[in-house]
Amino acid sequence: MSEKLCIRNCNLLLPNELMPEQFQQLDTILITYDCEKESIMLSGPGHIGFKLSYPLAHQQIMKTRNLAGDRVISCHALFLDHELADEPNEELELKILQDGNILQISLPNHPTAP
Repeated sequence: MSEKLCIRNCNLLLPNELMPEQFQQLDTILITYDCEKESIMLSGPGHIGFKLSYPLAHQQIMKTRNLAGDRVISCHALFLDHELADEPNEELELKILQDGNILQISLPNHPTAP
């Protein structure tokens, strides 16, 4: 059964079939929250343009969840830093940018924590 892109307990679950090839072999990623886009932004650790655009992005481990290659990224610090609620009410939208080098995960109408 195919998983869907979601956040559970402040962990971002990324199904393998949704990830570009560049992300499938990575063990660490750069992650940040873009307030203007209301999105979690992800990139490989060597992406210079991403580092320049998001200097506060931090490196995070991307763990393999199962044999299908689905991945899990802990977002606890990101949610605390930006005072976001840990469970989005709506389905997440994934956009693949710059030929698969950046992932944008939109959190539509994402409430802040109480």
